[in-house]
Amino acid sequence: GRGDRCGVGWRQAGKTQLIATDLPLPSLDPLVGRGYRSPGLHVTTIIDALERLAGHPEPPHWDHAALVGFLAEEAWKQYMRRSRPGELITPGELEVDGVLFTPDDLLLTPGGSVVEYKCTWRSSNTLPEDVKWRWLVQIKAYCWALRVYTAELWVIYVRGDGKKPDPVIRGRRLLFSDQELQVNWQMILNGKEYLEGHHENTD
Repeated sequence: GRGDRCGVGWRQAGKTQLIATDLPLPSLDPLVGRGYRSPGLHVTTIIDALERLAGHPEPPHWDHAALVGFLAEEAWKQYMRRSRPGELITPGELEVDGVLFTPDDLLLTPGGSVVEYKCTWRSSNTLPEDVKWRWLVQIKAYCWALRVYTAELWVIYVRGDGKKPDPVIRGRRLLFSDQELQVNWQMILNGKEYLEGHHENTD
């Protein structure tokens, strides 16, 4: 019909020769802390060393998958902060016993609560124990630094539970004892002493 002919005519008139070239990715340096962390020993640097000593090093993975995960975490932080106005504050960079911290958020409940956001490409049903260990050591260190005993851990599982490819978001409330936090903190200090003794890079 006339409408079809008009449609074809418009499509033909709008045709152009597409010229596409690849664009370089921005620098991935912000993912490894450069640009927004002060020089010194950060708690995640110490955890990296502890993992190496335990024989479970985390391989370098600052690639497209890491960038997507980083952006997902940042977007999730902003969403949570907007959806919970007046409940969350961002402590910024802290230092305790010469160790630097950058907690994601602090929940302003009686007693306070650390809030940490993570994103992983692992299935929620197959998350390795060493990854869970790493997250818990980090969160317990934040709790010690902020003198709180509870935390919220929000995780984006990009691949869901392994049964369906749909992403899954899970939140968990964690409660720690004073002894747990003290033992964890002593381990962090031992790692700090090890790094300082071996003159490893602290930037």
